[in-house]
Amino acid sequence: ELATTAFFIFILGDAFAALIGRQFGRHRWPGGSRTLEGTVAFIVVGLAAAAVFPGPGMLVSAPAVVAGAAAEVLPRPLNDNIRVPVVIAAVLTIGVWISSGIV
Repeated sequence: ELATTAFFIFILGDAFAALIGRQFGRHRWPGGSRTLEGTVAFIVVGLAAAAVFPGPGMLVSAPAVVAGAAAEVLPRPLNDNIRVPVVIAAVLTIGVWISSGIV
């Protein structure tokens, strides 16, 4: 369930970040090609995706979306198509552990 949620957030967030960033992006993050506008699009669409997808809930998903957007902005060494969903899944997992009292 968490992997599916992570990929759903990533796929939609990444696609809209690319579309909005290329079309409307004017403010680049230092040291990279990503834009602030693309990052905002990732967060907005990622939150919307998390809200409609049956999963861990928004209290757990919202921090995962923001962490995924932050991971998207980082410069390489690891491809963002690997890095971003892994970060989202990790934050979702930690959030579920915390909310269920495991941690």
